[in-house]
Amino acid sequence: LTALDWLNAGNDAAIAGNDEQALSCYREALKLKPDWDAPMANIAQVYAYQGNYSAALQQLNQAMGKAETEKKYQQMLWNRSNIYEQMGNMEMANKDRAQARAAGINGDPPNGKWD
Repeated sequence: LTALDWLNAGNDAAIAGNDEQALSCYREALKLKPDWDAPMANIAQVYAYQGNYSAALQQLNQAMGKAETEKKYQQMLWNRSNIYEQMGNMEMANKDRAQARAAGINGDPPNGKWD
């Protein structure tokens, strides 16, 4: 399988609610393409859904450092604001949201996925 195949399999597993399978697939994608921001960001989202916010932030910060485009960076910034909000850290959530909004990101995507 290609890294994209593993990413898509991870997305399917995550949608089906199989977090551990999703994490495994995303890690396989990273074995093939270690600097790819998408599986890194998706791992962060799974951790956030599990309530493991510190791991989610660590993983998302790593993904943000590898963001392939400025738009993807800003989308991840918005996602990070959601994690901060879940943690009750509204100061950081509002800071990240303000920066993302200044770049034209104005909320979560309607279909649950960024372009």
